[in-house]
Amino acid sequence: MKKVDILIILIVFAFSVILYTFYFSNLSLSNDLLVEITYRNTVVYSAELKEGTDIIVEITSKDQVLSVKVGDVITNFPIASKAEIINTVHITNDLIEMDEANCKNKYCLLMKLKRSYPQPIVCTNGIMVRLVTNEIIIEV
Repeated sequence: MKKVDILIILIVFAFSVILYTFYFSNLSLSNDLLVEITYRNTVVYSAELKEGTDIIVEITSKDQVLSVKVGDVITNFPIASKAEIINTVHITNDLIEMDEANCKNKYCLLMKLKRSYPQPIVCTNGIMVRLVTNEIIIEV
């Protein structure tokens, strides 16, 4: 390869990194957002994100029953797994994070969900937290 070829490749790579960074730094999702917590594709909790939102969701399982506790309200769901699940999700308007998890690798504790970077939080024990909007509808 010639020096000019390497220079062109580096310029194209740098340009793509700049565009990628610019896109995610200026990404603005609507104010019409919902937070969904799912267990193996079943929605177990959903809440609207608005100013002043501060919710702690505690998810536990025992004897094939998944319990979702928000404040004093407990909702139960039957599940097929006998594995013990313990997850705590803290939801605010600006940041959603997993505070506690009993999964093996604990990667979900490092994941953060923000409006500017809406990648879901995925836990290996089957819990997933994601942002949902009505603006984008994908037909399957």
